[in-house]
Amino acid sequence: MVTRALLAVIAWALACAAAAHGGGLDQQGCHHDRKRGGYHCHRAITTPLPPPSQQPKRSSTERSTFQSRMPCPSTGARRGPCPGYVVDHIQALKRGGFDHWSNMQWQTRDDARRKDRWE
Repeated sequence: MVTRALLAVIAWALACAAAAHGGGLDQQGCHHDRKRGGYHCHRAITTPLPPPSQQPKRSSTERSTFQSRMPCPSTGARRGPCPGYVVDHIQALKRGGFDHWSNMQWQTRDDARRKDRWE
């Protein structure tokens, strides 16, 4: 009897773990987390890195354009600091992403630290 109950609990736990993610990953194995915000990856990115001399430079103009179009989530400001958030490139520059406002998103500092471990 106890063995059946234990097996039922284990089966239920495995089913919950398997259904915990709805899928919808992009080519790099990443997606936007709509419940908690941010962007994260589920598998290592295998795109080869370009040499440092060929990596794109960051543009303060593009960042300003992004913030004017997408106000800070914590303050609603369209310029200036955004406490608790950073501007993140959805597809990393070193992975071939463009430094364009459409490739940027607000990300919490904690989510940014986790994403940086993948990149």
